[in-house]
Amino acid sequence: MRNLIFLPLLALAVPAFAQDTDLPPAVLPAPDANVDAVLVPVRALFASIAARDAGLVTPYVVDGATVTIADSTGDGPPTVSRVVFADLLAGLAAETAQLEERMPNPVVDVDGDIAMVWGFYTFHRDGAFSHCGADHFSLVRDEGAWKIANLAFSRRLTDCGD
Repeated sequence: MRNLIFLPLLALAVPAFAQDTDLPPAVLPAPDANVDAVLVPVRALFASIAARDAGLVTPYVVDGATVTIADSTGDGPPTVSRVVFADLLAGLAAETAQLEERMPNPVVDVDGDIAMVWGFYTFHRDGAFSHCGADHFSLVRDEGAWKIANLAFSRRLTDCGD
């Protein structure tokens, strides 16, 4: 008898939970053209690293952009450090090793004039694996061009895949 009362009540309740709230979807797919445009500064950074030439990425970085590094590669406890982007780039010219950063499957989210790129990366020095982690880029569209406003990345030696 209870089931006979419960089932009609359940049937009435389900449509109430399925009503449209007029809110945007939780995940907004980025149009392909925006994805390609947002990745231009990220690819410029990777090219800059490989060429050891900060000038390749400088036009794609907002003045005052920051970098946060969560480093778990040392013998001690993990550390978090923050630097201005220009300081990170300044070290490229003095680097003598061939450097390469690879991010095979970046995820891009765009909402108007802000975007986020997130992805697993591996870093190689003179062709040999160095470390891995996740990159998180915050970008803004400034006068029609996407620029890096902030970069946060983790750095580790384990759980890096094959």
